Amino acid sequence: MGRHDAEEGILRRQKLNAHTVAVLAVLGFGSITYGYTASIIGTTLGQPSFIAYFELDTRANGTDLISTMNGLFQTGGVIGSLLLPTVADKYGRKWACALVRKMIRL
Repeated sequence: MGRHDAEEGILRRQKLNAHTVAVLAVLGFGSITYGYTASIIGTTLGQPSFIAYFELDTRANGTDLISTMNGLFQTGGVIGSLLLPTVADKYGRKWACALVRKMIRL
């Protein structure tokens, strides 16, 4: 029995059931919603009314402020992705999700 045969055996033993499909669908939906919010912040930062309201077109550092807003949004996503598993392991998934909900409401 070679290595190729052992790998095929592992693949045959894996089962695709309704629970696995549901978990993958939820994870995929989470990725879609993050992409959607990233597109929303991108289009918001490009709106002429947004730029005019915050006077980003007349400020010397307007481009820097727009870049900072976008960077902070992305940084928040990275920090959240890195911290959530640690919080979930320490306090449980329920409390980790509750903590995220509280942070979003701030």
